[in-house]
Amino acid sequence: MKSLLFLALTLANLQLLASPITNTTWYSGEIYFENGTTSSGEIHYNSQKGIVLLKNQDAIKAYSNQKISAFLFVDPQLNTIRRFIAIGQNQKGFFEVIVDGYCPVLRKAQKYAYLDASHVSNEHLSDEERSQHEQTFDYYMLYQGELIPIRFFQKNVLPLLRKDFKNEINGFMETYQLKTRSLTHNLMVINHYNQLKRRTKDLTQRQ
Repeated sequence: MKSLLFLALTLANLQLLASPITNTTWYSGEIYFENGTTSSGEIHYNSQKGIVLLKNQDAIKAYSNQKISAFLFVDPQLNTIRRFIAIGQNQKGFFEVIVDGYCPVLRKAQKYAYLDASHVSNEHLSDEERSQHEQTFDYYMLYQGELIPIRFFQKNVLPLLRKDFKNEINGFMETYQLKTRSLTHNLMVINHYNQLKRRTKDLTQRQ
């Protein structure tokens, strides 16, 4: 129950209306490069251009997703660390990690969204505002190296989760009356699946 409550609070923070770009916002963070090196400083992420700016010692450098494997920064407004990873072969892109685990949940700002994904307000949303926010991002589940769009949850995502834990997933959804058309509910189901996978792995290792 504690993990479920923690996830609900995390999702409440993430589902906030992004603010229009007004200036360059910098956050303290780190960049992990493809060659295995790291660099820390002040970070600004432009989600529309796919560019990460790093400022340290009064110098600013710009990096594309071709050189970066991951980066993270501390978001004081959400009081959390936000982590992004680069995925793809010919056309890599940055995806923010929303739910970690065996099947991570990732999101990516839509190409023509007018909002900056790296800056969000701290005001809770109405249903209408939350719907608008969700439409500025595409959400995915990373399953065995493949990005599965969560907007097709009932058709493409739920069957994959039920492969391993059909009774457990069905029971969880029934207990908490979770709907397949709700993004928040979708993430709760995927998080529960990840917990089941972790418990199964732990039990196997103990044997």
